[in-house]
Amino acid sequence: MSKIGIIILAAGPSSRLGKPKQLLHHDGETLLRRSIKTALRTTDITVTVLGANYTEIKKDIRHLNTHVIFNLDWNKGMGNSLKFGLQELNKLHPGLSAAIIIVCDQPFLDHSILVKLAEAYEQGNSIVATSYNGTAGVPVLFDRRYFKEILKIDDHSGAKALLSRYKAFSIPFPQGHIDIDTPWDWENFNKH
Repeated sequence: MSKIGIIILAAGPSSRLGKPKQLLHHDGETLLRRSIKTALRTTDITVTVLGANYTEIKKDIRHLNTHVIFNLDWNKGMGNSLKFGLQELNKLHPGLSAAIIIVCDQPFLDHSILVKLAEAYEQGNSIVATSYNGTAGVPVLFDRRYFKEILKIDDHSGAKALLSRYKAFSIPFPQGHIDIDTPWDWENFNKH
């Protein structure tokens, strides 16, 4: 079995929402706690990247068995946090085969999606992305052969450019487009 780690990106300021989305409660726990627990059901090799609202958010996840890191440059963009998380993950686990990247504001992400990514990787696919609304996105898995390229991505664009450049194997995640960026998103999500 391959050694796969997970990077949980949770460093953003949630500026459009007006409060930390990481701390929004759904089904009795915060979105970030749910994301970390989902990751930990898949592997014990996890790195959670925090930035904005660090102290408040770290307090919420302090009892979870994830390696938490503070990205001082979180305001440079998601790509910066991804690179920071990947560097740390690779430093902690140099024999890693692949990394899965997830975000904390996809409330419908569950363990089965991450397992499908890992299974597709085990079948020989070096990039495995979820697909929703006709596009590939997170969660996404990259084989370690792409780590150097990821470390060169633009701070603001994230790994989307790599998904455009290389053919990714696709795992359907129809509810993946539902994320929480605005008060309207949160209100609309809670209506269902």
